[in-house]
Amino acid sequence: MLKTIKQNCHKSYFKRWTRNSWALFSSQKREIIISFLAISLNLVLLPKTEAQSPEHVQISDTLETDAITITAEKLPLELMKTTKTIQVINAESLRSLPQNSLDNMLRSNTLVDVRQRGGNGVQSDISIRGGNYEQTLFLLNGIYFNDPQSGHFNMSLPLDIESVDRVELLYGSSSRVYGNIAMSGAINFISNPQNDNFLNLSLHGGQNGFYKYSIGGNFTTKNSKHYISLSRSSSDGYMANTDFESNSLYYSTEIDLKTSKLEYQLGLMDRNYGANSFYSAAYPNQFEDVKTALSSLKWSINLPIQLETKIFWRGNVDRFELFRGMKTAPEWYSQHNYHQSNMFGFGLGTSKWHRFGKTSLGADFRNESISSTVLGDSLRNTRKYLFENIDLLFGKNRNISSIYIDHLYIYKRLSSSFGINSNYYSSLKSWGFFPGADLSFSVSDKSLVFLSINSAMRLPSFTDLYYESPNLIGNRSLSAEKSITYEVGYRYVSQKHNTLNLSAFIRQANNLIDWIKYPDDQFWHSSNHTNLIYSGLEFMFYFNPHTVSEYLSHFTNLSLGYTFVNINQKSSDFQSAYVLDNLKHKFVLFGNFKLYKNLYLSYNFSLQDRNGGFWESKDVATANYVDYKPFSLSDIKLMWNDENWTVFLEVANVFDKEYFDFGGIPQAGRWIKLGGNYKIKF
Repeated sequence: MLKTIKQNCHKSYFKRWTRNSWALFSSQKREIIISFLAISLNLVLLPKTEAQSPEHVQISDTLETDAITITAEKLPLELMKTTKTIQVINAESLRSLPQNSLDNMLRSNTLVDVRQRGGNGVQSDISIRGGNYEQTLFLLNGIYFNDPQSGHFNMSLPLDIESVDRVELLYGSSSRVYGNIAMSGAINFISNPQNDNFLNLSLHGGQNGFYKYSIGGNFTTKNSKHYISLSRSSSDGYMANTDFESNSLYYSTEIDLKTSKLEYQLGLMDRNYGANSFYSAAYPNQFEDVKTALSSLKWSINLPIQLETKIFWRGNVDRFELFRGMKTAPEWYSQHNYHQSNMFGFGLGTSKWHRFGKTSLGADFRNESISSTVLGDSLRNTRKYLFENIDLLFGKNRNISSIYIDHLYIYKRLSSSFGINSNYYSSLKSWGFFPGADLSFSVSDKSLVFLSINSAMRLPSFTDLYYESPNLIGNRSLSAEKSITYEVGYRYVSQKHNTLNLSAFIRQANNLIDWIKYPDDQFWHSSNHTNLIYSGLEFMFYFNPHTVSEYLSHFTNLSLGYTFVNINQKSSDFQSAYVLDNLKHKFVLFGNFKLYKNLYLSYNFSLQDRNGGFWESKDVATANYVDYKPFSLSDIKLMWNDENWTVFLEVANVFDKEYFDFGGIPQAGRWIKLGGNYKIKF
C-alpha cells in the first residue's frame, strides 16, 4: 500500500522506491520513494488538498521492485508538469512480458503502433496515437537520439531488454519543451547503473536458428557507479532472406560530486539483416547493414536553482543493398546505397521553485548532417565511406536552435502549466513558435479531470527530401509538418492501486509528410498531405485481483486497454505508406499469474484493425488493391525464478496466425524460445 510517511518542503517520501534524474518525473524538484511499481504506472500531478502535499503522485502498482531512487533535479524530461498520460514499465514487468524484445514490449501497449519488418527487433517503426514513426521522440536516459536520416533507424539502439531498467512513455505532444519531432508522443528508455555489484549472464535459443547471449555487470565505488553490457543475437530467419545478426555494447556511469553529478553513456551497435521486400515487394533480396554509435555527457547541479548542461552525439552508418551481394542484380544496378549521418547537440536548462510556482527555461542546439551516395546536394569535396572505399558525392547539413520557457502553478485543487518553445531552422531560414497549456482539477484525492492544448511540428528527414531509387522519389520542396492537439481526460486511482484512465483527443495536422503511390504509377512519391484531422478515444484499466480477495492471490496483475483513432481522409485513389495506414482499433489484454511458488505464467492478447491497404501484385499493371485485415495475436511466457536464477519458455504467435504490419511483408508465425539468466552478486 502506498502511504505518505514524511513531508518536507517540496519533497515527498513514500515507501521503497528510489532512483535517478534521467526520468520523466524530474520536473518535480523532489525525491520520491515509492513502495511498488506496476507493469504500467499512471502518474499524474494532483493539486493539493488539506491532507495532501502541494504535488501528490498517484501510482498504480502490482509488482514489488528493488529500491529505485528518482531524484528530481533540473528536468531532463520536462513532461510531468503537464497533465499527460504517462506510463512506466519497470524491469520486472519487462522480464515478465512474452516476447523479450523492446519493440514487442511496446507492442503490448494499446496506445503504441509497432509495425515490424523483421522479428526480434531487427527493424520496427514506432508510432503513437495515429501518428507516424517520424513523429515519435526517442530518448535514452533522457537524451535525444532520433536519427536524422530516417525514422526507420530510431530503434537502432545499442542495448537490449536485459539492460533496460524501465521504459517511460508520454502520450501527446511535447514540442513546447523539445521542439522538432515530438508531435504524437515520447519514449524514454532508461538504463542506470545500480547501487550494488553484480554480474548477469543470459543465454536464449529457439526456432529458426535463433540464439542470443549477453553479459552485463555493475560495479560501484565510493562516489561512482558503472554499468556495462555486451550482447549478440542471430537467426536464420523465419522465411527466405529474413536472417539477421546483431551485436551491441553499452556503458553508463554516474559520478557523485556532492552538489553536482556527472552522467555519461556510450553505446555501439552493429546489425545486418536480410530485408525481404522491406521497401518494395518487387525486390525480395534487399539487405541492410547498420552501425550506430551514440554518446552523451550530462552535468546536473543541485542548488537552490537547478542547473543542467548536456552534450550528445549520434552517428549512423548504413549500407543498403537492393540486390543482396549483387546477386541477380540487373545491369542498371551498379552500386549499393551508402549513408553516413551525424547528429550533434548541446543544451542548458534551469528551473526554480518560488512562491508563484515553478519556472523552467532552457536553450538547445542541434546539428544534423549526412554524407551519401544518393541523399543531399552535390558536395564540392567528396568524402569516404568509413568501412569501404566508396566516394560519398552528396550531403546536407542543417542546424536547429531552440529556446523554451515554461511555468507550473498550483492553487488548491487546480494545477496549470503553460509555456512556449521557439525554434530556428537553418534549412528553412525561419522561426517556429509552439505554445501550449495544460489544466487539471482534482475532483477528489483519487481522481481528476484534465484538458490540454499543445502545438507541434516536424522537419522532413533527409530520406523524405532526397531519396531516389527505382521505385521511390523524394521531394526537396517538402514543408514542415505542423499540428495542434486538444485533449480532455479523466483518471481514477483507488487506494488499492486499481487504475482507470479515460481520454479523448483531436489533432489538427497540416502538411503531413507521407510516401504515396497511385495505381497506374510504379513510383512512390514523398509529399505533403493537405489538412487531416485525427480524433481518438482511449480506455485503460489496471486491476490487481489480489487486493480484492485472498482467493485471487495467484492473479498478480490484469490489465486491458482499447484505443480508437479515426482520420477524416481515406486512402481511396492512392496508397499511403504511413500516414493513412494508422491503427483504427487496438485492444490489448494482459495477465500475469502465479501458478506455484516461483512459477509464473504471462499471457498477452492483442487485436488490431488497421486503416488503408496495399497492392498484392508486384506488377503494377496487374495490381490488386486489398484492405488490411484485422488480426489477433496471443503470446505466452512461462517463467521460473529465484534469487539468482531465471528460466523461461515463451511462445510468440501461439496460434500461428498470418498477419501483415506492412503490405507484402508476412510476419513470423509461431516462434518458440527457451532461455535463462543467472545473476552473480559480489
